[in-house]
Amino acid sequence: MNRRYAWIVVALLWVVAVLNYLDRQIIFSVLPLLKVDLNLTAGEMGLLSAVFLWIYAFLSPFAGYLADRFGSVRMILTGLLVWSAVTLAAAAGDEDDCAGVGDATCTTDSRSVRERVRPFDT
Repeated sequence: MNRRYAWIVVALLWVVAVLNYLDRQIIFSVLPLLKVDLNLTAGEMGLLSAVFLWIYAFLSPFAGYLADRFGSVRMILTGLLVWSAVTLAAAAGDEDDCAGVGDATCTTDSRSVRERVRPFDT
């Protein structure tokens, strides 16, 4: 495998990882605004911040299984498509609870792809 290609893959996986991390953490930055805007109680705020993480945690093992069965690259691309569709739906005002589906596939499966193209010895 070409060394340059391997570094491009690693760079793309890094971008995906950063986007996944930011997506998981952004809710905590906007909770005070959501509380005021949606008139949420403390319990509702806790539920709102936990729903995404529950979906993410529940689906990660399944994403790993599917990656073993269908291939990591295919699952990462599927995850990115799901994540993009949910993000677009959220921008249109629909629910954002399914974003964890896309994140779970990308985070779980990127490790497998990274190991196959790693251009350096560790």
